[in-house]
Amino acid sequence: MNAIDRINKLASLLSDAGGKIETRKKLHKLVYLLQAAGEDFDQRYMYCHYGPFSATLAADLERGVEDDVFCETYDENAGFTIRLLETVPIYGRGEAALSEKTRGLLDQFKDEDPQLLEVLGTIVFLARDGYTMPGLKDKLAELKPGLTGHFDEAFSFANQHFSVSD
Repeated sequence: MNAIDRINKLASLLSDAGGKIETRKKLHKLVYLLQAAGEDFDQRYMYCHYGPFSATLAADLERGVEDDVFCETYDENAGFTIRLLETVPIYGRGEAALSEKTRGLLDQFKDEDPQLLEVLGTIVFLARDGYTMPGLKDKLAELKPGLTGHFDEAFSFANQHFSVSD
């Protein structure tokens, strides 16, 4: 998939999310989780402080802003909000439509707290990296000690959608 196809896919995600996603962190976690569930965004992820991060996604977002597909606004309290510009025709995103399954997950996750998505993304990342219980829980506690309040709900989502059982 080339950069234009990836940007079209992001545009579809933003469209299905109501035209905007608040915070870059949330965008990274949503794309990671939807990709982990089987949707092809063709993004490469590594683990960083806030969980799974994709440099290719960051570059695609930047290019989409430069090409007037997206705009980013910054609020001191909320951070960056990414919006789909509806007045600009997208490159031709017919092939970029999200699957029905992905739209269902997006509907479930789009309004969740970014910190919950951070914990969920970390759980899925660790599970895909070979961690199993109880080591996965121990590693999660080590990586996210300040987010323990989200662990139960995140494990519930991980079990339900990604076959990660606690």
